[in-house]
Amino acid sequence: MTAADTDSLSPFPPHLRSLSSALRRGLPAVRFLVTAVLVIGGCKKDSPVDPFLPDGDRLVFVTEPSTTVAGVSIFPSVRVAIVDTGGNVVARNNVDIQLYLDSTDPRDTLLGTTNVPTIAGVSTFTNLGLRRAPTTFRLTAVARGLTGTQSTPFNISVGPAAKLAFTVQPTNVVAGEIMLPKPTVVIQDALGNFVSNDSGLVVLQVFTGPSGTVPRNNAVTAIGGTAVFDSLRIKTASTLYTLSAVGPSGRGLTAAVSSIFNVVAGAPRFLFFTVQPPPSTIKNLAFTPPMKVTVADSMNNQALTFAGTVSLEWDFNPDSAIVNGTTSVAAVGGIATFGGISIDRPSTTSFRLRAVAPTVPDTARTNFFQVFP
Repeated sequence: MTAADTDSLSPFPPHLRSLSSALRRGLPAVRFLVTAVLVIGGCKKDSPVDPFLPDGDRLVFVTEPSTTVAGVSIFPSVRVAIVDTGGNVVARNNVDIQLYLDSTDPRDTLLGTTNVPTIAGVSTFTNLGLRRAPTTFRLTAVARGLTGTQSTPFNISVGPAAKLAFTVQPTNVVAGEIMLPKPTVVIQDALGNFVSNDSGLVVLQVFTGPSGTVPRNNAVTAIGGTAVFDSLRIKTASTLYTLSAVGPSGRGLTAAVSSIFNVVAGAPRFLFFTVQPPPSTIKNLAFTPPMKVTVADSMNNQALTFAGTVSLEWDFNPDSAIVNGTTSVAAVGGIATFGGISIDRPSTTSFRLRAVAPTVPDTARTNFFQVFP
């Protein structure tokens, strides 16, 4: 039977059979004994590749995270160490220690370098931070093959007031009516955290919309960092409005711009002539340009949706003249146009017409005009 056959029948595991064969061949046993011990035990403790992590080694925070301001690095730097069962630091290099934020809120993100290899058993995290405040957090430290650990709780505080933001946006509204829900503006730090202990005057201005329009009740003092505009009104109807919220002069708060909204005309209330008859004309000669009557709401906004009938009738007619032409027309976009209107006889003094509409409370009157032969 050969030596190989003998080894194959040996009750010892392969690494011990190798040692046995070495001893039979007279090779230095010590060399193979060391090899066998390494095979049994794994890599040496200071090996940078797949380090040996014996049972009982664990992670501990040697410098806990401390309270800091949102967006500012935690100081002093967080430090995590590998320790043995006796609490002694295991001076190992290149063991990757990973930090995680103990939070299920998707808004919470741990900023900075969160995976740092050890140097002499310690990883130092120099630039950790968080954006969201005020909230209490914990950090969890893990490393392959080691028992992880969790930090003590720490807080992230709000930074100084830096900007404004709409939390309730302005919405479509009828001209002159109170806007609901109530537009609301809050004071925030540079990272968007709510500054609940701030106050100060907040003013809403027209950012896009008709030039010169100023909302009513547009200045509110913030209470607890919140300004609620509970009686905001805009009287000028138009589309594609936006508002800007600005803080008091000198504070340097970044303004907020709202989403787009429309202000629509209210119920028809008035009629008025936007094109008057000429001051003087000749009998049976059509007025040039044609007269136009606009239907408006109580804020004098053109009633763009009004399509009712508007009619012309005499308001002052001392000579019993007759109005020639079509005197009742349907409004288009809130405007009634009267083409081909003339007067059948000259006036001894002056004439005046008025415009009426069945569903509009107030009528409109023209200027006085004269008709010549």
